[in-house]
Amino acid sequence: MKLEAGKKYKTREGDIVTIGDIHGDIRYPFLGSNGRMYTEGGYACEPWASPTDLIEEVKEEEFKFLGQDSALLWGEDLVEENNQDKKETIKEENKMEMDKIKKTNLAEAKKQFNEERKNAEIEYAKRQLRMATDEVNSIDRQIKELEDKKKPYLEILEKFK
Repeated sequence: MKLEAGKKYKTREGDIVTIGDIHGDIRYPFLGSNGRMYTEGGYACEPWASPTDLIEEVKEEEFKFLGQDSALLWGEDLVEENNQDKKETIKEENKMEMDKIKKTNLAEAKKQFNEERKNAEIEYAKRQLRMATDEVNSIDRQIKELEDKKKPYLEILEKFK
């Protein structure tokens, strides 16, 4: 995913964030409507995976379905008639739908966080292993050089025996 200014994205928590203008920060050039800065790939300015990371673009029809449109979120202007009970029902349905979405997104976020954490630990272990292997190879080269250095002296000793 590549962020674009003016588009809406869903966070791991299920919140909708609109990407505003692009500013001068090289690592985090995008500013979200939640005040967070983001990378081009949607990662929030945090050292680890964050619940505010952006996970997918929200299309306009999804945006309205998710209840983020102010009319849908609060149940205003959805019903022309003055039936207060009907308005309350719509508000409650939207709230229940948002709760379901947040629970699903939290489980997905935890799963993705654990996967990213595991991958980071694996990469760290690989990097440490490469460094240790490089050190061993360096010491092996030094040993070979020293053996080559002592070879002529051993030959001289063998000559006088």
